Amino acid sequence: MVPLEVVHGPTTAIGDKLSKQGLYESILDPSAGISPTYQAIELRVADERELSGFITSETEVEIILRQVGGVEATLSKKDIVSRNAGSLSLMPAGLQAYLTVDELVDLIEYLTSLLP
Repeated sequence: MVPLEVVHGPTTAIGDKLSKQGLYESILDPSAGISPTYQAIELRVADERELSGFITSETEVEIILRQVGGVEATLSKKDIVSRNAGSLSLMPAGLQAYLTVDELVDLIEYLTSLLP
């Protein structure tokens, strides 16, 4: 059985990695420029499960994969049958449709306020 850990809360580190323009671009077109840290990986394991997410840790013997919803799975590399890099961001496209212009501006302002 694969141990699972739910990670609560989003990371706020994005505010110190991108400019305001970069944040807007990432929200409006999430797949245009995916950081290697958040490159989606698709794994198929020996028990025929297919998992996708991004790798938060990798050693010679195991991979920790954070899936949508923050669930982390620790997988033995010997159990991984295939591994492919995804071409789409894990952040769904179109999220701005759920925000007013003012809410989007407030979100960007909040993220940039998290700078150390």
